[in-house]
Formats: sequence, C-alpha cells, structure tokens
Amino acid sequence: MDSVFTESTYKDPNTQIKNRLQTGTSNQLTIDVGALKKELHAAIRGEVRFGGADRGMYASDASNYRMIPLGVILPKDADDVECSGSN
Repeated sequence: MDSVFTESTYKDPNTQIKNRLQTGTSNQLTIDVGALKKELHAAIRGEVRFGGADRGMYASDASNYRMIPLGVILPKDADDVECSGSN
C-alpha cells in the first residue's frame, strides 16, 4: 500500500561550490501536498498520481541523481501541460 503524506519540505536548490565541494542552503519550502493534489485533480484532465510507487517510478533519469517528486502528472493535452505550472 502506498504511503500517504500531507506535507513536504524541500531545500532551496541554490548550491555553492566551496573548496571543490558542493554545499546546499538552509532555505526551505513547505508545500501542502493535499491542497496541491486537490487543485491538480480539479484542473487536469489527464492523470494525477501521488502514490508512492508512481512517485518512485518517476524519481530518476539516466543520471545518478535521484529526487522523489511530490506527484506525477500525465497530461492528456496541451492545456493540461499549461495548467500544471511547468513553464
């Protein structure tokens, strides 16, 4: 069974290089995942997935970098892409 979460906190992706080492920042962004899910389901005609398995499946690409997304949108048309806020 997929785990359910209601809030997520992400560090700001702003990084710096010091002494040839990459360091992060302490800035954080807190997101109400339940509200995001509700808004996306209302606005998107395609699929909106927040299950753990779906999030894990889309968490990596061909690199070694992995970041678990809050959710996954499978747009049905160009309007869905525009509504998703991915600009």
